[in-house]
Amino acid sequence: MNHGKNILVLSSWYPTQAQPFLGNFVEQQIELIATTNTVTVIVLEALDNSAPVHIQDQQIKGYREIRIRYSRGKNVINRYFNQRKAFKRGFNLLDKVDLIHAHVLLPKGHLFSMAKKHFHLTLAGHTHGMQFGIEILGWLKFSPVQWRYPRWAGVYEEKGQYLNVNRGFGFLAYPGRVGIKPEIKVIELKRG
Repeated sequence: MNHGKNILVLSSWYPTQAQPFLGNFVEQQIELIATTNTVTVIVLEALDNSAPVHIQDQQIKGYREIRIRYSRGKNVINRYFNQRKAFKRGFNLLDKVDLIHAHVLLPKGHLFSMAKKHFHLTLAGHTHGMQFGIEILGWLKFSPVQWRYPRWAGVYEEKGQYLNVNRGFGFLAYPGRVGIKPEIKVIELKRG
């Protein structure tokens, strides 16, 4: 049933046969989002064999799952190109995408960049600001996370596309924050 927005979910964390509990929080988010939207998740699984790309396209738990299994390859370069080819095949199965919800880390981050070129606005989050930093509005914004992610908090514009990176609300590992306040943003989109 089509309703709401057409949302594509890309995630580095999503349950697989080898790791059935990996990213179960993402799976729960998808199920919730699918109650009011049409959701598709693209899942990439690298296999240790040289089998051709296998695509399993199914409707589960109220959303569409496109699971793509591909050969890991003999080296990092093979893996990179095999993954890109597999992702393109999955992306080409989509009819319409209004929004991408991405939970991605490198090395799968390049897949997100392949998909985002089709959109004007990217809402990204969250780095948690590494839960540590110093921010003095208009003067100084620092966190060690910037050594890993050059776009770690705020709105960035490049070639007519906007990226909004949120600091997030929770925490990871260390149960607190020093100098990096939790953040929830409300964004109102208007037709231009």
